[in-house]
Amino acid sequence: MRKFVMPLAVLALISTGAIAGTKTSDGIEVRDWAAIDKDRDHLVSPQEMEKYLKDQWEKNKQASKSWPPLSRAS
Repeated sequence: MRKFVMPLAVLALISTGAIAGTKTSDGIEVRDWAAIDKDRDHLVSPQEMEKYLKDQWEKNKQASKSWPPLSRAS
């Protein structure tokens, strides 16, 4: 049971709005497309999406470094 609790806690923390560009709609997390659309032309260009995804990757990578590694001992 403990093997599943820590990854779920990490996932819950990462997905709780600590990530910019997301918002909650009726308890369901969705992307905030207006935050991704930096030039406000109501279109998300490939460059805007790529930048958003790279930023999210870096934020998630930094957040995962703060957690101690899980032990594989049973």
